[in-house]
Amino acid sequence: MKSNKVKVFEFIKEYSITQSTDEYPKLTTQYLSEKLDMQRTNLSSILNKLVKEGKITKTTTRPVLYQLANFQLTNQKDFENLIGYNQSLNEAVMLAKAAILYPQGSPHILLTAESGSGVKYFAKNVYDFAVKSKVLKNNAPFTVFDCKTFIENPTIINEMLYGDEVNTGLVHQTNQGMLLIKHVELLSGYQRTMLFSIITSNKMPSNQYVELPRNYKCIMLCAIASDASKDLYDLYRNKMDFVIELLPLSQRPLKERFALLELFLKQEARKLDRVLEVSTNILHSLLLYEVKDNIRGLKNDIHTGVANCYVREHDVHHHHIELLLSDFPNYVRKGMIYYKTFKEEIDEIIPGDCKFAFTKNEVLKNRAKENNANIYRTIDVRKKELKKQSVSEEQINTLVSLQLHQDFQEYLNELSNRVSDKEQLSKIVSMKLISLVERFITHVSSELAINYQENILYGLCLHINASLIKVSSKQRLANEEIKRMIDLYPKHYHLAKEFVHEIEEEFRVKMNIDEIIFTMLFILNESKPVTNKHVVTLIAMHGDSSASSIVNVVNALAMHNNTYAYDLPLDKSMDDAYEDLKEQIIKVDQGKGIILIYDMGSIRTMAESIAFETKIEIKYLEMPVTLIGVTSSNKASNNDSVDEIYEYLQTKFKDIKYFRKQSDKKILVIISKEQSEVTRLKSYLNEHFDLSNVTVHVIENSEANHLYNEINIIANEGKIIGIIGNNRPNLAQYPFAEVRWLEQKNAKTLEEIFIEEDEARDDINEIFEYLKDQFNEVDVDGIKDYLLDFTKSLEVTLDATLDEDQQIGLIVHLVCLIDRISRHQAPIVNFIASNIILNHGMLVSKVKELLVPLEMALNISISDAEIATIISIVKKR
Repeated sequence: MKSNKVKVFEFIKEYSITQSTDEYPKLTTQYLSEKLDMQRTNLSSILNKLVKEGKITKTTTRPVLYQLANFQLTNQKDFENLIGYNQSLNEAVMLAKAAILYPQGSPHILLTAESGSGVKYFAKNVYDFAVKSKVLKNNAPFTVFDCKTFIENPTIINEMLYGDEVNTGLVHQTNQGMLLIKHVELLSGYQRTMLFSIITSNKMPSNQYVELPRNYKCIMLCAIASDASKDLYDLYRNKMDFVIELLPLSQRPLKERFALLELFLKQEARKLDRVLEVSTNILHSLLLYEVKDNIRGLKNDIHTGVANCYVREHDVHHHHIELLLSDFPNYVRKGMIYYKTFKEEIDEIIPGDCKFAFTKNEVLKNRAKENNANIYRTIDVRKKELKKQSVSEEQINTLVSLQLHQDFQEYLNELSNRVSDKEQLSKIVSMKLISLVERFITHVSSELAINYQENILYGLCLHINASLIKVSSKQRLANEEIKRMIDLYPKHYHLAKEFVHEIEEEFRVKMNIDEIIFTMLFILNESKPVTNKHVVTLIAMHGDSSASSIVNVVNALAMHNNTYAYDLPLDKSMDDAYEDLKEQIIKVDQGKGIILIYDMGSIRTMAESIAFETKIEIKYLEMPVTLIGVTSSNKASNNDSVDEIYEYLQTKFKDIKYFRKQSDKKILVIISKEQSEVTRLKSYLNEHFDLSNVTVHVIENSEANHLYNEINIIANEGKIIGIIGNNRPNLAQYPFAEVRWLEQKNAKTLEEIFIEEDEARDDINEIFEYLKDQFNEVDVDGIKDYLLDFTKSLEVTLDATLDEDQQIGLIVHLVCLIDRISRHQAPIVNFIASNIILNHGMLVSKVKELLVPLEMALNISISDAEIATIISIVKKR
């Protein structure tokens, strides 16, 4: 008769072989208990024995997962499940292999990466390779520790990494395995000394409690943030055997980003057991928007979109659900505006007019498209689809304009295929229309010195014929696109306009302006502009048409059509002007940079912010003709003579700087109209920070136009390191701090006052996620609300505000305390506890009352000594 251990192993082996894909499935104790009809306590004992024998492996996650050993990597090549393993990550993978296979063994590797770039996942692949290469055993431990979680609690870092009189640390526990330490730049000098001693000699000389075994062997990966100081980076680099850099998502190819999209969308489809339908517009946005936290941020945003979609479609009960742009955060939608810049690369990855469907195992593409030789119908269908996605009218016009030339080319090809010669054409179109079009083509050929193919004649005849049959007054093309076409090709416009006017008179109809643009596209088909990307010039001036008039002259004389205009009407709000200028900059950019010629500083200030947002390179040249004219007018109104005005202008503008000078001078800007507030802010800044090398400028008038001009003047004096005010201005290039939160941040340096508030909230959530992984026996999710309520109540009791560091330290301490109590371990000695109990007995009693709900929920009792320790943590400054 088979023993229970044999039954368990045979079930795991048989199930794994039948269910295996790239690797064997991971099973929970609960699942195995139900399938084998065994008690979980007995089953857990058997599973642990199988782990010790190396027949199965188990994870350190919660819940614990078990997996058949030895075979989990045989069906895939080394690192193949890493997206980009043979492209952007190729060098990193090669270095990792070299490190693991290096003869001396137990390498120490320094990883450099931005937050969210996949350090943990990369390290897990390195671990799998080490197991497969027999450098580590199948059941070797793989442990992750993030220093960022405990940055303000060095004692806890010491305890968890290096151990204490009660517990061994993670360094000791990971013997014969792999340890990943994230954010090592945050370790103190003492902690670094301990780490370097382990790396160089396998010893912890400063730790009186724990000694490493003689056969200690650990592959250690230390991850350091890419923005760590050079001195700190050099310090770690000199101690490590290998250095590996992981590129941020922004520097990885779009094909790799699309592969990540596929992976995450398939994972979401698997979770929901649904098929996710996604349009190309959504994929364009996901490929191009500015991700806030690299791969992790991309995954979270996709999860948010799918979750919103699921809620919206929950009551429909369809197996297929369609994602909409409105399901995603607003900043994801902004990715569409970069489509023009990356159009060629995007179109290679995502075929146009394609519907994608993501299942749990594959990606399906539906290219079925109704062929209608009607350009208007194509535009209407596209607009309808975009409206369904909750895209704004302005964005719809932009996207339709970007697709116009591609749609027209397909339309022309379709028209051309309908007829093969003039005789066949005459059976569809009247000879009168054919003659008019022939005469027009001949005239254009003469004017532009271009020989047109027959397909242009056939296509234009069929198009005009269809338009005459069904005349429409509805304008489909956006005014911005029409203006752009006219500005780019003024001669083509006049030729097309004359022809459409002739058609209107000959056939007694009224045609809309779209027909002129489509006629232009026909005659432009044989005279396509140079496709090589170049630097472009953008002239931006105040006035209704000042810049446009100059640009028309420039393009006419230079004949390159690479200069563009932006007109800023005087009655336009600066918020609207900012968005309009940004749209124009994105539209004209060809990826090689922009020379911006402007008349007044407010335009430059906006453009600098836009350049920061869009990552488009812009160089600035000021030609202040407007300002000179205004000054001259003001002087003339004072009855100054012509000589006086001339001399004044010569003197005032003789030293004008066309380029902003570079300066090391640091400037801090305060925006406030309240003198008392300015005085208070200056006092606070002088009291808490060293302002000896910082100049403080105050701007009283926050009206946008005045603000932009003032910022432009100040920026000429030096480098603006940040802005403090009550409302965030539209100046993305400068860090901003809100007045009301300034004193609550408890910043230690001037730079820290500009750290965003959201980062603090994210860190609190991260600490709970980390603690959940580390303390498997504690129901961290169940006590999270109790702990957060306790910290809030404690603030009231102590009449104090706990900063982020104190909150994290308190939460970590409480979870460690609960873990120790549940394990019936002896309490840690705190020598100042007795003093606190003696001198602050009333406070100890109040805090004890706050802990009653937590004690009752967990059926534990927290001693006065432990409460005194809690108070000491909070009171410590």
